[in-house]
Amino acid sequence: MILSLIAAVDDSLGLGFENDLLWKNKEDLAFFKQHTNNKVCIMGRKTYESIGSPLKGRINIVLTSDKTYNPHPNALVRHNLSEVLHEFRNVPELVCIGGEQLYTTLLPLADRLYLTKVHHTFSQVDTHFPTIDEDEWSEYFYKQGTEKSKYKYTFHVYSRKAN
Repeated sequence: MILSLIAAVDDSLGLGFENDLLWKNKEDLAFFKQHTNNKVCIMGRKTYESIGSPLKGRINIVLTSDKTYNPHPNALVRHNLSEVLHEFRNVPELVCIGGEQLYTTLLPLADRLYLTKVHHTFSQVDTHFPTIDEDEWSEYFYKQGTEKSKYKYTFHVYSRKAN
Protein backbone atom coordinates (compact mmCIF):
# COMPACT_ATOMS: atom_id res chain seq x y z
CA MET A 1 0.00 0.00 0.00
CA ILE A 2 1.14 3.51 -0.80
CA LEU A 3 0.31 5.99 1.97
CA SER A 4 -0.27 9.47 0.56
CA LEU A 5 -1.14 12.87 1.98
CA ILE A 6 -2.94 15.50 -0.09
CA ALA A 7 -3.31 19.15 0.89
CA ALA A 8 -3.42 22.74 -0.32
CA VAL A 9 -1.07 24.94 1.70
CA ASP A 10 -0.05 28.59 1.74
CA ASP A 11 3.55 29.83 2.01
CA SER A 12 3.54 29.25 5.79
CA LEU A 13 2.04 25.74 5.37
CA GLY A 14 -1.34 27.08 6.47
CA LEU A 15 -4.25 24.75 5.77
CA GLY A 16 -7.39 26.37 7.06
CA PHE A 17 -9.24 28.68 9.37
CA GLU A 18 -12.29 27.93 11.50
CA ASN A 19 -12.77 24.47 9.95
CA ASP A 20 -12.70 25.72 6.36
CA LEU A 21 -10.08 25.80 3.62
CA LEU A 22 -8.07 28.98 3.07
CA TRP A 23 -8.98 29.10 -0.59
CA LYS A 24 -11.19 27.44 -3.18
CA ASN A 25 -10.15 26.88 -6.77
CA LYS A 26 -11.66 24.67 -9.51
CA GLU A 27 -8.29 23.51 -10.83
CA ASP A 28 -7.18 22.56 -7.31
CA LEU A 29 -10.44 20.66 -6.79
CA ALA A 30 -9.77 18.77 -10.04
CA PHE A 31 -6.24 17.92 -8.78
CA PHE A 32 -7.78 16.66 -5.52
CA LYS A 33 -10.35 14.55 -7.37
CA GLN A 34 -7.73 13.14 -9.75
CA HIS A 35 -5.63 11.87 -6.85
CA THR A 36 -8.44 10.66 -4.56
CA ASN A 37 -11.13 9.21 -6.86
CA ASN A 38 -11.57 5.44 -6.55
CA LYS A 39 -9.23 5.39 -3.56
CA VAL A 40 -9.56 4.92 0.17
CA CYS A 41 -9.54 8.33 1.88
CA ILE A 42 -8.88 8.76 5.58
CA MET A 43 -9.76 11.95 7.40
CA GLY A 44 -10.25 13.25 10.90
CA ARG A 45 -13.69 14.04 12.27
CA LYS A 46 -13.33 17.81 11.87
CA THR A 47 -12.27 17.43 8.24
CA TYR A 48 -15.24 15.16 7.58
CA GLU A 49 -17.61 17.66 9.22
CA SER A 50 -16.16 20.53 7.16
CA ILE A 51 -16.92 18.53 3.98
CA GLY A 52 -20.40 17.68 5.26
CA SER A 53 -20.95 14.32 3.57
CA PRO A 54 -18.96 11.38 2.22
CA LEU A 55 -16.92 12.10 -0.91
CA LYS A 56 -18.45 10.32 -3.91
CA GLY A 57 -16.41 7.68 -5.70
CA ARG A 58 -14.18 6.98 -2.70
CA ILE A 59 -14.16 4.87 0.44
CA ASN A 60 -14.43 7.43 3.25
CA ILE A 61 -12.86 6.61 6.61
CA VAL A 62 -13.45 9.01 9.49
CA LEU A 63 -10.97 8.63 12.34
CA THR A 64 -12.30 9.82 15.70
CA SER A 65 -11.91 9.03 19.38
CA ASP A 66 -15.67 9.55 19.86
CA LYS A 67 -17.07 6.00 20.17
CA THR A 68 -20.64 7.25 19.58
CA TYR A 69 -19.87 9.16 16.36
CA ASN A 70 -22.17 8.02 13.55
CA PRO A 71 -22.04 10.51 10.65
CA HIS A 72 -23.45 8.75 7.56
CA PRO A 73 -23.98 5.16 6.40
CA ASN A 74 -21.47 5.69 3.55
CA ALA A 75 -18.68 6.81 5.88
CA LEU A 76 -16.71 4.21 7.81
CA VAL A 77 -15.92 5.31 11.35
CA ARG A 78 -12.74 4.02 12.94
CA HIS A 79 -11.17 4.81 16.30
CA ASN A 80 -7.64 3.46 15.96
CA LEU A 81 -5.16 4.50 13.27
CA SER A 82 -3.07 1.33 13.55
CA GLU A 83 -6.17 -0.76 12.92
CA VAL A 84 -7.03 1.34 9.85
CA LEU A 85 -3.53 0.89 8.42
CA HIS A 86 -3.79 -2.86 9.02
CA GLU A 87 -7.36 -3.18 7.70
CA PHE A 88 -6.52 -1.39 4.44
CA ARG A 89 -2.95 -2.68 4.01
CA ASN A 90 -3.83 -4.40 0.72
CA VAL A 91 -5.35 -1.42 -1.10
CA PRO A 92 -3.15 0.19 -3.76
CA GLU A 93 -3.22 3.63 -2.11
CA LEU A 94 -4.58 5.12 1.12
CA VAL A 95 -4.90 8.92 0.91
CA CYS A 96 -5.03 11.16 3.97
CA ILE A 97 -7.09 14.28 3.23
CA GLY A 98 -6.70 15.97 6.63
CA GLY A 99 -6.71 17.45 9.09
CA GLU A 100 -3.71 18.84 10.90
CA GLN A 101 -3.44 16.12 13.57
CA LEU A 102 -3.71 13.28 11.07
CA TYR A 103 -1.19 14.89 8.70
CA THR A 104 1.27 15.29 11.58
CA THR A 105 0.82 11.68 12.65
CA LEU A 106 1.03 10.21 9.15
CA LEU A 107 3.78 12.33 7.56
CA PRO A 108 6.60 10.16 9.00
CA LEU A 109 4.89 7.08 7.49
CA ALA A 110 3.91 8.61 4.15
CA ASP A 111 5.28 7.49 0.79
CA ARG A 112 3.83 10.28 -1.35
CA LEU A 113 2.71 13.91 -1.01
CA TYR A 114 0.27 15.70 -3.32
CA LEU A 115 0.57 19.41 -2.56
CA THR A 116 -1.02 22.49 -4.01
CA LYS A 117 1.12 25.44 -2.98
CA VAL A 118 -0.70 28.75 -2.86
CA HIS A 119 1.95 31.46 -3.18
CA HIS A 120 0.53 33.74 -0.52
CA THR A 121 0.53 33.91 3.27
CA PHE A 122 -2.98 34.17 4.65
CA SER A 123 -3.39 36.27 7.79
CA GLN A 124 -6.10 34.15 9.40
CA VAL A 125 -4.89 30.56 9.79
CA ASP A 126 -5.48 28.15 12.66
CA THR A 127 -4.34 24.82 11.17
CA HIS A 128 -1.04 23.97 9.49
CA PHE A 129 0.54 21.16 7.52
CA PRO A 130 3.63 19.77 9.27
CA THR A 131 7.07 20.94 8.20
CA ILE A 132 8.50 18.82 5.40
CA ASP A 133 12.16 17.80 5.53
CA GLU A 134 13.05 18.35 1.88
CA ASP A 135 16.04 16.00 2.18
CA GLU A 136 13.55 13.13 2.59
CA TRP A 137 11.50 13.85 -0.53
CA SER A 138 11.96 13.94 -4.32
CA GLU A 139 9.65 16.04 -6.44
CA TYR A 140 8.57 14.13 -9.54
CA PHE A 141 5.69 16.30 -10.74
CA TYR A 142 5.36 20.07 -10.97
CA LYS A 143 2.76 22.15 -12.77
CA GLN A 144 1.96 25.84 -12.73
CA GLY A 145 -1.70 26.58 -11.99
CA THR A 146 -3.54 28.01 -14.99
CA GLU A 147 -6.92 29.12 -13.65
CA LYS A 148 -7.30 32.87 -13.19
CA SER A 149 -6.92 33.41 -9.46
CA LYS A 150 -6.09 36.13 -6.97
CA TYR A 151 -2.98 34.13 -5.98
CA LYS A 152 -0.46 32.19 -8.02
CA TYR A 153 -0.36 28.48 -7.21
CA THR A 154 1.52 25.36 -8.23
CA PHE A 155 0.91 21.62 -8.06
CA HIS A 156 3.57 19.25 -6.75
CA VAL A 157 3.88 15.51 -6.21
CA TYR A 158 6.69 14.16 -4.05
CA SER A 159 7.84 10.64 -3.28
CA ARG A 160 9.83 9.69 -0.23
CA LYS A 161 13.49 9.05 -1.02
CA ALA A 162 14.78 5.55 -0.34
CA ASN A 163 16.98 5.31 2.75
